Amino acid sequence: MKSIANFILVLGQSNAMTYTTIGVGYPGGWTQPGLGGGFSDVIWNVAAQTWQAYTPGTNSDQPGGSSAWGPEARIAVRKRALVPQRATYILKYAAGGLGLAKSANTDWSPYSDNETWMAFGAQLEASIAGLASVRSVVIDECYWIGNETDTLVEADAVAIMR
Repeated sequence: MKSIANFILVLGQSNAMTYTTIGVGYPGGWTQPGLGGGFSDVIWNVAAQTWQAYTPGTNSDQPGGSSAWGPEARIAVRKRALVPQRATYILKYAAGGLGLAKSANTDWSPYSDNETWMAFGAQLEASIAGLASVRSVVIDECYWIGNETDTLVEADAVAIMR
């Protein structure tokens, strides 16, 4: 029988990667998800194009490769506490140093010709296709983790709205 799962998107810039939170495993005092009811948290591995058990500091810097982990660790713990009878699937797609507004450079704008937004869309489609054991996919939480500079310059902030 197919199950229902929690599906969480964590998107953003370098703060979604959170390079200052390094280490393997969940932080002290946090309960490891997946111990109750046989469910675990799972993250989409962009490079391998597959779902795998989520382990902060091991496979958490998607699509990068360092041992950093970001807000998805705490989000997964909170979701597990709220809905312990469901597995939690995390699609994390972060790209540091890219602006939100359409520009001549690579950016996050859906109005650009290629780039990050389109790459994220392809990963979203692939990750959903990889959920054959799930009855239905409902994205019940989406987090955008931005950077500190997109709104510092007024022209950049205005360009985001275009």
